[in-house]
Amino acid sequence: MTPPFTTTGTLTDATTLTLDSPAPVGGRVRVTLEAVAEPDPLNLLEFFEQLERDQAARGHVPLTREEIDAHMREERAGWDHRP
Repeated sequence: MTPPFTTTGTLTDATTLTLDSPAPVGGRVRVTLEAVAEPDPLNLLEFFEQLERDQAARGHVPLTREEIDAHMREERAGWDHRP
């Protein structure tokens, strides 16, 4: 028997549940619903701080200023060669 799986999800209508993460099982399952309080919306600063934490957790390394400047120079250099 597969161990219990817990995740959150959203009821989109009376019979449709969209899970926030994929279930590790298929076929018929038993579902128990428990209402979850909606989190308070993040202000803009909190949003970007959370985004930065999430990206770091995934191993994302942002471009340096020098890399961005190099990409911009390369892009702008192509502007003069339009037909």
